[in-house]
Amino acid sequence: MIPEQRPEDAHDVLGTFGVVTDPALRGQTPTDADDFAELLKLLNRRILEGRPDKAPGEWKQRSNRAGGTGFVAPEARCILSPTATDASPAPCSTPRWASLVDWSGMARATVQLERSNALVAPDEAEERGLTLRDPA
Repeated sequence: MIPEQRPEDAHDVLGTFGVVTDPALRGQTPTDADDFAELLKLLNRRILEGRPDKAPGEWKQRSNRAGGTGFVAPEARCILSPTATDASPAPCSTPRWASLVDWSGMARATVQLERSNALVAPDEAEERGLTLRDPA
């Protein structure tokens, strides 16, 4: 289900859904810094495979934006580790925010992403005064 008005976002959601529901990927635990860097690139490549203009699997150059909120700056990379728990501190808010989304089904996740303003284009969000809301 790729909406005509937001195909890029839909590809990102599909890629993310594919990564978070793939037990083989979720079970990978890096053994050292190089292994961790390669895992990050693999996950990024899988998430962005529908968007070749975003250089899937390459290190990013600019911060992401969701609605009027900027996040995941190139110098502050983060990802949930398979060993992370609610008790462990997170290096940034994006993984904790994403953990509030019900990823058990595409329809449920899409509804939550829409309600939280995560699928609103940054320019439109700024015009309308929208910010990223809690998806739960």
